This record gives sequence, structure tokens and C-alpha cells, in this order.
Amino acid sequence: MRVAGVWNGGAGRYSSGGIDTDGETWASLSDAGRSLVERYESGYWLRDGRARAMELDDDGIFHLGEPTDCLRPCVGEDTSIDLYRMERVGRGKWRLGHEPYARLTLGPRLGVRVENW
Repeated sequence: MRVAGVWNGGAGRYSSGGIDTDGETWASLSDAGRSLVERYESGYWLRDGRARAMELDDDGIFHLGEPTDCLRPCVGEDTSIDLYRMERVGRGKWRLGHEPYARLTLGPRLGVRVENW
């Protein structure tokens, strides 16, 4: 299941805006979790080609951007990702859930904790 997320907290108080303007999307919850751990372990900046930017149409449908192989800020122990479900509504078109359904955080031994809402 494709998911979208917004980042909160972290090194330098990294926090993004709303899901419609600053969201990233991953192929699965597992991919989002790997991005969380990899960005934490990077120590500074990380080149992450797994996440994709999202572009919102006037009709409220998201289109996936190209894989974003760009520098991403690293995250801290207090970083979380609020995840939203995405539903396919056509070729390359996705509808975003209205509310986050889960939050990813780092565990004490670099595991990923999933808090379902």
C-alpha cells in the first residue's frame, strides 16, 4: 500500500508544513521506515532516492513526482513521520486519506515503531 507522510522534529527542529505542500510518498510503510532509519544514521545529509514528491491537482488528486534523488536533512531521535494512506484513482493518480493513520518513530535500538491511530 502506497503511503504519504510529513516529517516532524529532529535535528535542527526539522518540521515540514502540510501534507499537501511538503509531503513525501513511499511505495510502502516499510520503505518509509527505512528512510527514517537511513536518514537518522546518515549523521548529516543523506541522498535519498526512495521518496517521491507529490504534486496536487486542482481536483484534489495527487500525481507522483519523479524519484527525488536529492539531499534530505538528517533526523534525530525525536523525529516522527505521520503517515496517510493513498488510494489509486487512475494511472499515476492518487487520492490521499483525510487523516493520518499511523506515526513512525525510532525505537531504542534503531527499530521503527508504528503507532496506529
